[in-house]
Amino acid sequence: MDDNNFFEYPYSEFREDMEHDFTENVKVKKKLFYKNVGIIAAGIVCMLLFVLSLPSIFLWLGIILLIVGSVLFKNTSKHNEHLLEIYAGERKMELVYFTDGYRFKRVLNIAYEDILRAEFTNNSYERFRLCFKNSEITKLRSFTFKGNEIEEPLDKMIEFDLVPNSLEQGFFLYLASSCFTIRNYNKKKIEKKYGTAEEYFENIGADF
Repeated sequence: MDDNNFFEYPYSEFREDMEHDFTENVKVKKKLFYKNVGIIAAGIVCMLLFVLSLPSIFLWLGIILLIVGSVLFKNTSKHNEHLLEIYAGERKMELVYFTDGYRFKRVLNIAYEDILRAEFTNNSYERFRLCFKNSEITKLRSFTFKGNEIEEPLDKMIEFDLVPNSLEQGFFLYLASSCFTIRNYNKKKIEKKYGTAEEYFENIGADF
Protein backbone atom coordinates (compact mmCIF):
# COMPACT_ATOMS: atom_id res chain seq x y z
CA MET A 1 0.00 0.00 0.00
CA ASP A 2 1.25 3.48 -0.86
CA ASP A 3 2.12 5.83 2.00
CA ASN A 4 0.36 8.69 0.21
CA ASN A 5 -2.97 7.32 -0.94
CA PHE A 6 -5.20 9.78 -2.75
CA PHE A 7 -8.07 7.29 -2.74
CA GLU A 8 -9.11 4.79 -0.07
CA TYR A 9 -12.17 2.59 -0.04
CA PRO A 10 -13.10 1.72 2.56
CA TYR A 11 -11.32 4.12 4.87
CA SER A 12 -8.71 2.29 6.95
CA GLU A 13 -10.69 2.64 10.17
CA PHE A 14 -13.69 0.83 8.61
CA ARG A 15 -11.73 -1.86 6.79
CA GLU A 16 -11.78 -4.51 9.51
CA ASP A 17 -15.52 -4.10 10.18
CA MET A 18 -16.42 -4.34 6.48
CA GLU A 19 -14.33 -7.47 6.03
CA HIS A 20 -15.92 -9.03 9.11
CA ASP A 21 -19.45 -8.24 7.90
CA PHE A 22 -18.71 -9.65 4.45
CA THR A 23 -17.26 -12.84 5.94
CA GLU A 24 -20.33 -13.32 8.13
CA ASN A 25 -22.64 -12.82 5.13
CA VAL A 26 -20.74 -15.48 3.20
CA LYS A 27 -21.05 -17.88 6.15
CA VAL A 28 -24.82 -17.36 6.22
CA LYS A 29 -25.06 -17.90 2.46
CA LYS A 30 -23.07 -21.14 2.70
CA LYS A 31 -25.39 -22.42 5.44
CA LEU A 32 -28.45 -21.60 3.30
CA PHE A 33 -26.86 -23.38 0.36
CA TYR A 34 -26.42 -26.62 2.32
CA LYS A 35 -29.95 -26.35 3.73
CA ASN A 36 -31.32 -26.02 0.20
CA VAL A 37 -29.31 -29.06 -0.91
CA GLY A 38 -30.78 -30.95 2.05
CA ILE A 39 -34.33 -29.99 1.06
CA ILE A 40 -33.78 -31.15 -2.52
CA ALA A 41 -32.20 -34.40 -1.30
CA ALA A 42 -35.18 -35.01 0.99
CA GLY A 43 -37.53 -34.47 -1.95
CA ILE A 44 -35.66 -37.04 -4.03
CA VAL A 45 -35.80 -39.55 -1.16
CA CYS A 46 -39.56 -39.06 -0.82
CA MET A 47 -40.06 -39.72 -4.53
CA LEU A 48 -37.92 -42.86 -4.31
CA LEU A 49 -40.06 -44.07 -1.42
CA PHE A 50 -43.14 -43.60 -3.60
CA VAL A 51 -41.50 -45.68 -6.32
CA LEU A 52 -41.07 -48.39 -3.70
CA SER A 53 -44.89 -48.60 -3.47
CA LEU A 54 -45.36 -46.36 -0.46
CA PRO A 55 -48.43 -44.05 -0.26
CA SER A 56 -48.80 -41.29 -2.90
CA ILE A 57 -48.34 -38.66 -0.20
CA PHE A 58 -44.61 -39.30 -0.53
CA LEU A 59 -44.81 -38.38 -4.22
CA TRP A 60 -46.55 -35.05 -3.52
CA LEU A 61 -44.27 -34.32 -0.59
CA GLY A 62 -41.26 -35.02 -2.80
CA ILE A 63 -42.55 -32.72 -5.54
CA ILE A 64 -43.19 -29.92 -3.04
CA LEU A 65 -39.75 -30.27 -1.48
CA LEU A 66 -38.06 -30.27 -4.89
CA ILE A 67 -39.93 -27.12 -5.95
CA VAL A 68 -39.21 -25.30 -2.68
CA GLY A 69 -35.56 -26.37 -2.67
CA SER A 70 -35.05 -25.41 -6.31
CA VAL A 71 -36.60 -21.95 -5.84
CA LEU A 72 -34.55 -21.27 -2.72
CA PHE A 73 -31.40 -22.59 -4.40
CA LYS A 74 -31.95 -20.32 -7.40
CA ASN A 75 -32.55 -17.25 -5.24
CA THR A 76 -29.51 -17.97 -3.09
CA SER A 77 -27.06 -18.69 -5.90
CA LYS A 78 -27.98 -15.92 -8.34
CA HIS A 79 -26.66 -13.13 -6.11
CA ASN A 80 -22.87 -13.28 -6.12
CA GLU A 81 -21.40 -11.48 -3.13
CA HIS A 82 -18.26 -9.41 -3.46
CA LEU A 83 -16.26 -6.74 -1.67
CA LEU A 84 -13.61 -4.67 -3.41
CA GLU A 85 -11.11 -2.61 -1.44
CA ILE A 86 -9.06 0.04 -3.23
CA TYR A 87 -6.01 1.85 -1.89
CA ALA A 88 -4.51 3.97 -4.66
CA GLY A 89 -1.37 6.07 -4.45
CA GLU A 90 0.65 8.08 -6.94
CA ARG A 91 2.63 5.16 -8.43
CA LYS A 92 0.90 1.99 -7.24
CA MET A 93 -2.26 0.63 -5.67
CA GLU A 94 -3.55 -2.30 -3.69
CA LEU A 95 -6.77 -4.08 -4.62
CA VAL A 96 -8.30 -6.62 -2.26
CA TYR A 97 -11.16 -8.55 -3.85
CA PHE A 98 -13.41 -10.81 -1.77
CA THR A 99 -15.98 -13.16 -3.33
CA ASP A 100 -18.13 -16.01 -2.10
CA GLY A 101 -16.29 -18.50 -4.31
CA TYR A 102 -13.35 -20.86 -3.73
CA ARG A 103 -10.88 -18.01 -4.22
CA PHE A 104 -12.40 -16.08 -1.33
CA LYS A 105 -9.76 -13.34 -1.22
CA ARG A 106 -7.38 -12.04 -3.87
CA VAL A 107 -4.80 -9.39 -3.10
CA LEU A 108 -3.19 -7.47 -5.94
CA ASN A 109 -0.36 -5.07 -5.28
CA ILE A 110 0.38 -3.37 -8.57
CA ALA A 111 2.64 -0.65 -9.90
CA TYR A 112 0.93 1.37 -12.60
CA GLU A 113 3.94 0.96 -14.90
CA ASP A 114 3.40 -2.83 -14.82
CA ILE A 115 -0.14 -2.61 -16.22
CA LEU A 116 -0.27 -4.01 -19.74
CA ARG A 117 -4.00 -3.62 -20.35
CA ALA A 118 -6.90 -2.16 -18.41
CA GLU A 119 -10.50 -2.05 -19.56
CA PHE A 120 -14.18 -2.20 -18.66
CA THR A 121 -15.59 -5.51 -19.87
CA ASN A 122 -19.23 -4.51 -20.27
CA ASN A 123 -21.18 -1.46 -21.41
CA SER A 124 -22.68 -0.87 -17.96
CA TYR A 125 -19.20 -0.24 -16.49
CA GLU A 126 -19.85 -2.85 -13.80
CA ARG A 127 -16.90 -5.14 -14.50
CA PHE A 128 -13.21 -4.34 -14.94
CA ARG A 129 -10.15 -6.28 -16.09
CA LEU A 130 -6.46 -5.70 -15.41
CA CYS A 131 -3.64 -7.50 -17.24
CA PHE A 132 -0.14 -6.93 -15.92
CA LYS A 133 3.41 -8.21 -15.65
CA ASN A 134 4.83 -9.41 -12.37
CA SER A 135 7.64 -7.46 -10.76
CA GLU A 136 9.18 -6.73 -7.39
CA ILE A 137 6.10 -4.64 -6.56
CA THR A 138 3.38 -6.25 -8.67
CA LYS A 139 2.03 -9.57 -7.45
CA LEU A 140 -1.34 -11.31 -7.22
CA ARG A 141 -2.03 -13.66 -4.30
CA SER A 142 -5.13 -15.81 -3.63
CA PHE A 143 -6.56 -17.24 -0.41
CA THR A 144 -9.36 -19.63 0.52
CA PHE A 145 -12.11 -18.81 3.01
CA LYS A 146 -10.00 -20.40 5.75
CA GLY A 147 -7.05 -18.17 4.91
CA ASN A 148 -4.88 -20.75 3.14
CA GLU A 149 -2.88 -19.34 0.24
CA ILE A 150 -3.51 -21.15 -3.03
CA GLU A 151 -1.93 -21.10 -6.46
CA GLU A 152 -3.34 -18.52 -8.85
CA PRO A 153 -3.55 -20.05 -12.37
CA LEU A 154 -4.03 -16.63 -13.97
CA ASP A 155 -1.38 -14.79 -12.02
CA LYS A 156 -1.10 -11.94 -14.54
CA MET A 157 -4.76 -11.01 -14.82
CA ILE A 158 -7.65 -10.18 -12.54
CA GLU A 159 -11.27 -9.37 -13.39
CA PHE A 160 -13.71 -8.06 -10.82
CA ASP A 161 -17.25 -6.73 -10.43
CA LEU A 162 -18.05 -3.14 -9.55
CA VAL A 163 -21.15 -2.21 -7.55
CA PRO A 164 -23.23 0.27 -9.59
CA ASN A 165 -23.30 3.83 -8.22
CA SER A 166 -20.58 3.26 -5.66
CA LEU A 167 -17.16 4.56 -4.70
CA GLU A 168 -15.47 1.53 -6.25
CA GLN A 169 -17.17 2.13 -9.59
CA GLY A 170 -16.54 5.86 -9.32
CA PHE A 171 -12.82 5.29 -8.91
CA PHE A 172 -12.53 3.38 -12.18
CA LEU A 173 -14.93 5.68 -14.01
CA TYR A 174 -13.28 8.98 -13.12
CA LEU A 175 -9.98 8.62 -11.27
CA ALA A 176 -8.13 5.55 -12.50
CA SER A 177 -7.54 7.03 -15.97
CA SER A 178 -5.22 9.62 -14.40
CA CYS A 179 -3.01 6.78 -13.10
CA PHE A 180 -2.94 4.39 -16.06
CA THR A 181 -4.36 4.03 -19.55
CA ILE A 182 -7.81 2.45 -19.83
CA ARG A 183 -8.51 0.87 -23.20
CA ASN A 184 -11.34 2.54 -25.16
CA TYR A 185 -11.88 5.00 -22.33
CA ASN A 186 -14.45 7.59 -23.41
CA LYS A 187 -14.90 10.33 -20.85
CA LYS A 188 -17.70 12.05 -22.81
CA LYS A 189 -19.66 8.80 -23.03
CA ILE A 190 -19.25 8.21 -19.30
CA GLU A 191 -20.31 11.76 -18.43
CA LYS A 192 -23.35 11.43 -20.69
CA LYS A 193 -24.41 8.33 -18.76
CA TYR A 194 -23.40 9.30 -15.21
CA GLY A 195 -22.58 13.03 -15.24
CA THR A 196 -19.31 14.63 -14.25
CA ALA A 197 -17.15 13.23 -11.47
CA GLU A 198 -18.47 15.86 -9.06
CA GLU A 199 -22.07 15.01 -9.96
CA TYR A 200 -21.47 11.26 -9.71
CA PHE A 201 -19.89 11.35 -6.26
CA GLU A 202 -22.50 13.83 -5.03
CA ASN A 203 -25.33 11.61 -6.30
CA ILE A 204 -24.02 8.59 -4.35
CA GLY A 205 -23.57 10.71 -1.23
CA ALA A 206 -19.80 10.43 -1.16
CA ASP A 207 -17.72 13.00 0.65
CA PHE A 208 -14.87 12.95 -1.80
